[in-house]
Amino acid sequence: MMRRTAAALALVAVAAAAIGTLRTAPVDPPGQRVENALLDLRFRLRGTLVPPTKLAIVAIDEATLARFPGTGEIRAALAVALDRARDAGAAGFALDLLLLESSGADEDLARAMARLPHVVMASGASAGDAGIAAPPPDESLQSLGRSLFPVVAGRARPHATGGALLLPQPRFAPLGLIGHVNIPRADDRVARQALVAIPVAEGEVHGFLPTLPLSDVRLALGIQPGAFALWPGERVAIGPHVLPTGPDGTVTLNHYGPAGTIPTIGLGELVAGETPPDALRGRLVLFGATAESLRDVFATPFGSNVPGVEVLATFAGNVMDGSLIRRDRVADAVTVALCIALAGFAMAAALPAAPALGLGLTSAVWLAGAGSLIAAFGAWGLWLDGVAVLGSLAVGSGTGASLRERAQRDRSARLAREKANIIRYLPAGLVGALADSERPAFDRRRQDCAVLFVDVAGYTSRAERQDPVAVAEFLAQLHADFEEIAVRHGGVVVDFLGDGAMIVFGLPDPAPTDAAAAIACGRDFADYRGTAGGFGGPPLALRVSVHCGPVAAAILGGRRQAHATVTGDTVNLAARLQEIAKHHGARFVVSRAALDAAVGPAGGQPPDFAFLTVELPRGRESRVEVWAYSPAPPPAETHAP
Repeated sequence: MMRRTAAALALVAVAAAAIGTLRTAPVDPPGQRVENALLDLRFRLRGTLVPPTKLAIVAIDEATLARFPGTGEIRAALAVALDRARDAGAAGFALDLLLLESSGADEDLARAMARLPHVVMASGASAGDAGIAAPPPDESLQSLGRSLFPVVAGRARPHATGGALLLPQPRFAPLGLIGHVNIPRADDRVARQALVAIPVAEGEVHGFLPTLPLSDVRLALGIQPGAFALWPGERVAIGPHVLPTGPDGTVTLNHYGPAGTIPTIGLGELVAGETPPDALRGRLVLFGATAESLRDVFATPFGSNVPGVEVLATFAGNVMDGSLIRRDRVADAVTVALCIALAGFAMAAALPAAPALGLGLTSAVWLAGAGSLIAAFGAWGLWLDGVAVLGSLAVGSGTGASLRERAQRDRSARLAREKANIIRYLPAGLVGALADSERPAFDRRRQDCAVLFVDVAGYTSRAERQDPVAVAEFLAQLHADFEEIAVRHGGVVVDFLGDGAMIVFGLPDPAPTDAAAAIACGRDFADYRGTAGGFGGPPLALRVSVHCGPVAAAILGGRRQAHATVTGDTVNLAARLQEIAKHHGARFVVSRAALDAAVGPAGGQPPDFAFLTVELPRGRESRVEVWAYSPAPPPAETHAP
């Protein structure tokens, strides 16, 4: 068992390691939909977080649209809002607005943007990763070139994919940098990741365009261009901050909460001077649309109506406070180690034979696995793979349950063998009654029984010249024959007495036919002509006696060894009848009491019994009438003339 368990534990560890490695491989692994749902559940269990204090959103909300219904009015209000944000001491400015069309207020907006220390404008890839469908004006190309990652390491090269990169109007392009605002969504349409860069290749301009929040944070923190580097599919460096990315260039966002968790000010309120003076001081400010009518909303783990600008602001906040969810090599290594450990514990927990204990331990291990996922996520921002952990727990529990089932089968088979071996030493007719209770119902009960004794005539003289092993083999066969004949008539062999046996009819439950069954059994013994085995000599002859009367059924013996039997004068007289039979040379004798019990109220005696004697058995004070078995001779053969 120990060797089997050790081998199973090794296999479970290998399987768990394989599951963890497969789930953390740099490909989209199977079960990712389930894993995404488990990640969302961890967000909700953790609850909302307080976003960084140096982050704010100025929103074009429904109230703003009511005040400024046209594009020109919105841009004029945006120009005023940028001036007010600058005057309030904002640290960074990012416009999550595609400035594609012209309006009558563009000059006002351009002058306001020119007065800012820096600004990042939005661009978006309308199809594919990125690319430029038609050559943009030189001003836009120059701004695009300034906006690319200044340092790109590794072998990856940008490529055009045929999609259209939507750039701001040429009048705005020279006033700041450009950042893409593409937000990837999973198959279930939930925004869990952010794309750090998209490849751009057009004429002399080729490279990787950072996402708007990254460029905004770089400018706000004063990070020099040389310290802003990208290793495509590996990591991003913003000064001293290093952000590991997935092979697809994404990072996992640590969403702070539902829509509105990040401090948000309406654009109309800011223009009207209705915001506190220090609402924007020292903050990185993102301007974007939150009005539902503008349809710039995304599903996140906290809801289905989070504005795109808030998703981008979440990325910026994660970069500033270093709280991006980590699904890097460290998280992968912890996942694999946790899978191996939990699979082993789950297997061990499922091994106990007691169902309640096994269920309790298994539940504890599964809860510990779930708790580890939640704790690692909440405390350290580690995204440990839940599918891998649950799969490893299932493998461990299943293997443990299989081992337990096999051990139980082995134990049951062993107990069955032991029971079968022990039953051989018990009266076959009493096995059920003895197994049901420590003290069976018939113990110390007075009842009527028929008692039969049988032994081998002349056994002593036969056995004295034989080898002991030959004697044992002879007795084994003889006892088997005794048992077969007794069971055939419903008798219980309560004891084997050397070459003889004591057989009781009516144990554990008496019946009116017990005496008749005992006499019928005695006839078979009287007619028995079994082989003498290696004894030689003439065929065997058995001596049989039967008496019927009251007995006491009892379990006799010590605490560790006992046997079922019957006691009383009826037993003693049945044994004494053997002496009378031997004295008269009879093979089968019965008492008158046994004959009367066998024939019932009608009286008389069976035709194959004859009166033998009335004697006083040894040790008794009253005489007994004895009858002998006298079978009719076989009919003479006749021949036709």
